[in-house]
Amino acid sequence: MVETKLKEALANIRPDLIGLGGLCTEYHFLKDAIEIIRKHSPQTPIVLGGGIINNDAEFIFKALRPDFCVRGEAEEVAGRIGGELERGIPAACEHPEFGILENGNAQFTRLDFHYGDLNKRAFPDYEVFGVQEMMDKYWLAARNLFRYPVFNRGPGRL
Repeated sequence: MVETKLKEALANIRPDLIGLGGLCTEYHFLKDAIEIIRKHSPQTPIVLGGGIINNDAEFIFKALRPDFCVRGEAEEVAGRIGGELERGIPAACEHPEFGILENGNAQFTRLDFHYGDLNKRAFPDYEVFGVQEMMDKYWLAARNLFRYPVFNRGPGRL
């Protein structure tokens, strides 16, 4: 199903850049998504971000092999990358928090955690994903996970 949906989206949208991200728990999905994108739209650059990159950038970058990655807050860097793609991304980018594969090796620019006042930035609008509806319908499903600690968690034990 994922391949069918991604293939349709790639054909209909024909993106100039694809941004993916997530936590380490999404590793297999991200791996599959990158492989599907490479198969059906090999010319489309992929930039990877999120906690999965922030926690182990070099290993994940080499394992998943997106074209680029962004560590830390990606909004400003991703915007600049999009603009530069129209002109062609240089081999060695000077943006902070940026990563690129050069000759099979991950190359990273400096980390710069001076993002300014994050409280002045707009909060992302997740409603396009139906988040409010999910919260309204399913909030009870996870309530026990937050109220009661579970010791000795293992397979089959929630």
